[in-house]
Amino acid sequence: MKKILVILLGPIVILSMSPKTTINEFVSGSNYSKVKKITSEIFEQKRINSVPTSTAFTVPSFEDIIIYRIQLRISTCNSDDAGTDDGVYVQMNKSDEKFYLNKSTDDFRQGRNETYDVLSETIKKVKDITFLKIGIRGDDGVCISKIELFLNNNNSPVFSKSFPGHGKSVDNSQSFTITESELRNYSGWALTPKHQTLSGPPHAISKSMILSLIECSIGNHLNHLTQEPKFSWGSKVRGLPNTLFGPGTEVKFVNNKTLHFDLDLQAKVGGPNPEVDVDFDLVFNCNNGIIKTEIKNITYGSNWIGDLQKLIREKGSILIGSAIGTEVGHPAAGAASGAALAKYLSFNINMDLPNQNVSSSCMSINVSPACDIMLR
Repeated sequence: MKKILVILLGPIVILSMSPKTTINEFVSGSNYSKVKKITSEIFEQKRINSVPTSTAFTVPSFEDIIIYRIQLRISTCNSDDAGTDDGVYVQMNKSDEKFYLNKSTDDFRQGRNETYDVLSETIKKVKDITFLKIGIRGDDGVCISKIELFLNNNNSPVFSKSFPGHGKSVDNSQSFTITESELRNYSGWALTPKHQTLSGPPHAISKSMILSLIECSIGNHLNHLTQEPKFSWGSKVRGLPNTLFGPGTEVKFVNNKTLHFDLDLQAKVGGPNPEVDVDFDLVFNCNNGIIKTEIKNITYGSNWIGDLQKLIREKGSILIGSAIGTEVGHPAAGAASGAALAKYLSFNINMDLPNQNVSSSCMSINVSPACDIMLR
């Protein structure tokens, strides 16, 4: 048994000593060729494993990480009159348009928090976030108790700030700004152990992510539409006709390139608001290495008829076209303007992160029956 143990331990010692000397010291006779063969295999395997590869992924600096998803979580104070029905927006650099935080849920309610996707055409990398500005349009103030910023589907915030005591109040079309230095002095603004996945490329757009991107893009543009009639998400208000049937945004699988979306909206007019049900298909493809989308089969349903229904369809088409946008096929009216989803997907969802080469990022897209968009 001792001789057997010596033979088994031999290769381990060999790794730190001269192979020939070690073999001669520990083994002789008929065992020499056997141990020499094992030693040769170990050194050869070590040589193969140590060969550098040009395709290895190099982790960029934190500031140079490409951003494919921005999420902002806002917690509203748990005090009387803390919530608001007015538009709350965010901006993250001087070139950013105001992006309104608006989902089909009852936003900014007392003592609650909500997480929003923020679509920005100007933020490509972490270094493009130069401040965090939160503002409100109107005089129905909001009280914020906490702000958290998440990037690239990582569940650890790169920035978080709590406002103790009475919270941070924003009212009368005012705003407040968290400066660049405050952002970068936060302990999470770095490649911490919890942020090791930040620099990796996305391999899929999950059902929950595409639903949130659609809903937040639509919600933002609801606040940017200035022509009458204006739209809002559907609602359930006691004593008024119901304009919300289930979730405000729903999605169904159509085929391996297409998802079908159903939006519950309402037109804001004098008297009871009419229901506006919007359905459309969104087709996904790779075109010259870039994710492209095409809007198809837009339909509108309303419980109103006549001229108002015609107006609703016309303005609804502008809303969908502006919020989604498309560069393939026949876009809806107003397509590809502002922070449109199509623009966001075509640049930000980049699969070739090691080379940061957008033109060769997307090779194929397949939509699964579970409504996940698989990327390659």
